[in-house]
Amino acid sequence: MWTLTDLGKPVVLPHKAVVRVVAFDPEGPHLATASLEKTVWIWDIISGKSVSQLIHDARVNDISYSYDGSYLATACDDGMVQVWNPVTAAELARLPHEDAVTSVAFRPDEEYITTVSSDGSLSLWAWQWGPEELTAEGCSRISRNFTQEEWKCYFPDEPYRCTCENLPPCAE
Repeated sequence: MWTLTDLGKPVVLPHKAVVRVVAFDPEGPHLATASLEKTVWIWDIISGKSVSQLIHDARVNDISYSYDGSYLATACDDGMVQVWNPVTAAELARLPHEDAVTSVAFRPDEEYITTVSSDGSLSLWAWQWGPEELTAEGCSRISRNFTQEEWKCYFPDEPYRCTCENLPPCAE
């Protein structure tokens, strides 16, 4: 795409619409570009060739690489943030919002993503957490298990059980 002697020379990318945002991979030779055509292209900046394409359902407003370059987050007009493996184009997570998402960024430890929506809300997401991590986090913030009555209110179709083994026993 560029060499040191080519700096300043424009490169024409094969997007079918206006390119709105770009982001460099902080650890590798990749550049991500997003256009009005609802596609993010990942480019090898040495060869100038496309590495992958990330297809979206709506216009992409922002893109952000994780600090080690292994993830790419995209923020879209349809209120969806998607996290991708930028090389394989595998979608790893979806973070739904009520309104269009205008900005997205990884925290340096890559465990959290922060987003901004057009309604003015700022959100922090633990995007890699599964059921075990969520349960552990919840149990660290409470002092007892649910009572049977509380359980029926929140989990009417689930049999009653203790959720936090390190807390006082469940009431019978």
